[in-house]
Amino acid sequence: MLSMYSQLTDMEIADLAVLRSGTVYLLTGHGGEKLVVKVEANVFEKQTLTHHRAAMKAVDKIGGNTKALKDSEKKALGDYVAFMERVTSGFAEDKICVFDAGPAAKNLKEALHDFQGGVWYKMPCADLTGADKLLEARLGVGGNPPDKGVMVQLADGLNADGGLEQLGRIIAADMYIGNTDRFMPTGGCNKDFGGKNLKFKTLVNPGNLFMVGKNTQQRISVSGHDFIDPNSGFKNYSMSLADVKEGYNTDWPGNYMCSSSKRKKFASDVVDDLETILTPNRKALSPFRKLDRSAAKRIEKGMVDGMRLIVKSLESGYTKKALPVGVTQRRDAFKAALA
Repeated sequence: MLSMYSQLTDMEIADLAVLRSGTVYLLTGHGGEKLVVKVEANVFEKQTLTHHRAAMKAVDKIGGNTKALKDSEKKALGDYVAFMERVTSGFAEDKICVFDAGPAAKNLKEALHDFQGGVWYKMPCADLTGADKLLEARLGVGGNPPDKGVMVQLADGLNADGGLEQLGRIIAADMYIGNTDRFMPTGGCNKDFGGKNLKFKTLVNPGNLFMVGKNTQQRISVSGHDFIDPNSGFKNYSMSLADVKEGYNTDWPGNYMCSSSKRKKFASDVVDDLETILTPNRKALSPFRKLDRSAAKRIEKGMVDGMRLIVKSLESGYTKKALPVGVTQRRDAFKAALA
C-alpha cells in the first residue's frame, strides 16, 4: 500500500490526480490510501530537503513530514505512466476510438521528463486551505455570497491555546530555512481579491499561509507545509551565510529572529496582516481587532520557542554526517541569540 514508510511501486498506484500542474500530484492506492508527490524544479540537491525538513519538523511534525523519493520510486512513477499509455493505447486500437492515458498521466510524464534533475519527494495527504481561499470565501469572490464564518473559525484557531504561538514557531523555521515565500520581514505584497485590494506588511503569498482543518470546515491550526523556496540562495547549505549574501545580494532572514527588537517588530507586523485577513473590510483607523490583545507577544514567544526547538533538534544530531557550514552557522546564530 502507499505509505511514507515503504517504497513506492507502480503497482500500488490505483489513481492519479494533478493538484498543481507540473509540480504536485495526488496518488491513490488500491485501498483508498493517499500520498502526495511533489517536485522542486529549481532545487537540485537532496540535502536542501534534508536540512530544510529538519528545521520545519522540529516545530511542525505534520508540515515537516516529507521524504525524498529514491531513484527507484521516481522510476515507479514513470512506469505507472508508461503502463497507462500501453493499456489505453490497446483500448484505442481494439475497442474504443480516441482513448488515451488522460491529462493527469500526461502531466506527470511531462514533469518527470522536464524536471529529471529536480528534487522529488513524498508527503502524507493533508486537509489544507490557504489564506487566499479564505479571503475569497469571505469576500464572495466567484459569485458566492460572502461567508464571515470562515474568519470566525480562523480567529478562534489562532486565539486558542498555542495557536498564535505555533505560527511564530513556523515563522522561525521559515526564517532559518530562508523561506520568504510565506512571510518576509522587510515587506509584504498587494493582492486583489474580487476588486478589493489588500496591502500586507509581511505576508508575501497568502496562498502559502496554510490552515489545517477537518474537511476544510474547522480551521483550527496553521501549518508549515510547502516550506521550500526554490528561488532562495539559502537552499545551498554548502555555502556560508556570507557567501549566499554575496552571491544573491540578500541577507539571511534568520537575523530577524536573532534580534529582539527586529523580532518584536516582525511579530507586530504579522499580527497586522492577520487582522487584514480576518477583517478585510475593516477601516484603516478602526480600533476593532479579532485577535487577543497579546497576539504580538504570543507570536514572538512562539518565534523564540521555535528557535529553541530547532537548535535542540540540530544538536541532537538528525544526521550521521558532519553538518555543512550552512547548518552550523544558522544553528550557532540561533543558539547565541537564545543565550
